[in-house]
Amino acid sequence: MNEMKLVRDLLQEPPPPTPQVSAHALARLDDEISGRPHSRRRTRRRRRVPWTIPLGLAALATAAAVAAAAVTVTGGETPEPGPTRSASTPRALALDTMSTQQVLLAAADTAERKSLTDGAYWRVTSIRESWTRGTATYRQLDVYWFGKDGRYQGGSRHLEGPYKGNAGLGKPSRPSSRPFSIVDQSFSLQEIRGIPADPRGVVAWARGAAKKHFPRASESYRESFVDRFLVGLLAQTPALPKTRAAAFRALAARPGIKSGGNVRDSEGRVGRELRFDPKGVQRVLVDPNTGMLLAEYAVLSKMRRLHRVIFLEAVWTDERPSIPKAP
Repeated sequence: MNEMKLVRDLLQEPPPPTPQVSAHALARLDDEISGRPHSRRRTRRRRRVPWTIPLGLAALATAAAVAAAAVTVTGGETPEPGPTRSASTPRALALDTMSTQQVLLAAADTAERKSLTDGAYWRVTSIRESWTRGTATYRQLDVYWFGKDGRYQGGSRHLEGPYKGNAGLGKPSRPSSRPFSIVDQSFSLQEIRGIPADPRGVVAWARGAAKKHFPRASESYRESFVDRFLVGLLAQTPALPKTRAAAFRALAARPGIKSGGNVRDSEGRVGRELRFDPKGVQRVLVDPNTGMLLAEYAVLSKMRRLHRVIFLEAVWTDERPSIPKAP
């Protein structure tokens, strides 16, 4: 699914950037994660590693990084308006008493207790946003409906930015045998429902997928794929409650994941922040009380930018696709 093409077709946006400009933008994000100084000349030769960019952020990061060239950045300003550290509320105090491993295990227990639901569509609602120097430069509500026949349909509403107020509903896609995407790889509903419901099993399944899709990748790259796969599985897919619980428990046992403390997202929700790389560029927010991922984001301190996907809802429903309403 090409989200940027869907939005352009739906809202008559300008044509996409050239492959050279897109490669340059993605390379800037890659440099920020790795800590390397950026070289415009080098980006033409760099191979893009699909799992180094957080789920749902690749298209947004490309567009936002391209736009960054027109933004003047001055010193002495904070690189992001949020997420902000949570206030001393009862909920925040409860999180303060828990280790990151305990937060993930509690999220697993919550996810496992949820009832198995069904419906005509798997509906995913999220907000993609980009901030520069404390100001929202892009904010868009996205809603996708995935039918059991393999068709999907998306609607969008611009909340901030040059197209603010524009909204519409795209046409249904052609049937696909694998309409669901995790770390840029396609899966069927049957495959997702067949993922093992125990921590070791789900990790082994993800490693098998990494070996299948990236046979020449190094072991460290495959293990990075496993981390991103577990996050993607929890973010937007119709995984069974026990499988979601297994993914949370698997994350609790993964090495290299660091805590960023308790954080409040732009919707006012509080969760524990997890960081997946040494520089803390790639982050997710976990709420143990709902058993959900609240957000996934990339903090680009050198560019003073924040790219974020806020996960609002992922449920089975019988409601038919319609133009998204403003939140």
